[in-house]
Amino acid sequence: MPPKVAAVTMSYNEAAYLPVWSRHYARQVGADHCYVVDHGSTEPLVLPAEVNAIRIPRSPHDDLKRALFISSLVEALLEYYDWVIHTDVDELVLADPDHYRDIPSFCDHAQTDAVTAIGLDIQHVPGLEPPLNPQRALGEQRNWVRFTSAMCKPVLTRKPLVWSPGFHCADTPLSFGGLYLFHLHWADETIGIQRLEKTRAMPWRNHSFGAHQRVANAQWTQTFAGMAAFERRDDVSFDVTAAPLASWLERTKHSAAGREADGYAIDLHINAAELWAIPPGFRARL
Repeated sequence: MPPKVAAVTMSYNEAAYLPVWSRHYARQVGADHCYVVDHGSTEPLVLPAEVNAIRIPRSPHDDLKRALFISSLVEALLEYYDWVIHTDVDELVLADPDHYRDIPSFCDHAQTDAVTAIGLDIQHVPGLEPPLNPQRALGEQRNWVRFTSAMCKPVLTRKPLVWSPGFHCADTPLSFGGLYLFHLHWADETIGIQRLEKTRAMPWRNHSFGAHQRVANAQWTQTFAGMAAFERRDDVSFDVTAAPLASWLERTKHSAAGREADGYAIDLHINAAELWAIPPGFRARL
């Protein structure tokens, strides 16, 4: 019998990517095992009927409180589930399709208690790709990713974890193993600006966190355009033992040396300056 897996996210007025998140994880673990923590949305919460909604009152955004809340919720869910996966609403996790049918299949073969995903930013290339339609399959619309250590997050666990603010790290060793995180922050220029305007306008408990989510539109657009113009490669394997992915993972692992007591146990600024084509097997499941 396959392990029972839950998927958890937290959102606020997320019309664009919450439906994408819900469809993705419903396919992976079953809609009735998906949990959306709604942080006081003022817009209608549109979800499949089977998805579980947990509503909490709106308050200023607090990355530390959010991390502690989700850590406690995941620990509670592990009383009823074998594994729990937590991601932000713009993060889609896939197990290597060459080896696993879905996330429960991956869990059935996992060698560690917590798994760190391989972090990939999906990059919209406007000259080649149209605006994103969230109602259509993502893999039919987007073709390119960029490696980034900031998205190498501990997302899947069968033991209680305490995540750091932003969920980039937790109190668990770094452990890669055939799990990939596709981050949608740069997946569409228009949606990205709309989400930026939302996060810039909402109250924040501590302005030392999340500054990248409150930059001016012009700065965001400049960064977006620079990454969209990176050299594109269609010869990159997502094999963790093959170059160039293997070398980026090694750099990320090595960055943990001397950070054992830090809240962020790796360097979050290890970024490839090139775009890689998403292999067909991954695109078919996005």
